[in-house]
Amino acid sequence: MYGPALDESGKLTPVAMTWARSLRGCSPEQLAAGLVACMKSGREWPPTLPEFWKLCHPDPKPLIHRELPALPRKTSEEARAAGRRELAILRERLGLKTPDEVPAHA
Repeated sequence: MYGPALDESGKLTPVAMTWARSLRGCSPEQLAAGLVACMKSGREWPPTLPEFWKLCHPDPKPLIHRELPALPRKTSEEARAAGRRELAILRERLGLKTPDEVPAHA
């Protein structure tokens, strides 16, 4: 679409030089990712330089889509004990009384 990459003397054309300079910092893996994305897009025409650069540098997936390590399963008694510890910490930080310190209503 942008013409030949080399001129009659075998040197890069100005357009090819622009692409080469712009993509110089891309790793082989990034360039491969851009080419694969290009092929998968199904577009009739090749991308522009900015479009191809973006294909080589896709946005990272949001954290919600990444695999997270599984949390260890606790028995219900372990979970209750952990919950009581966390509540005690919160009560202490908030200056609240523990349940055994609160007078019962008559």
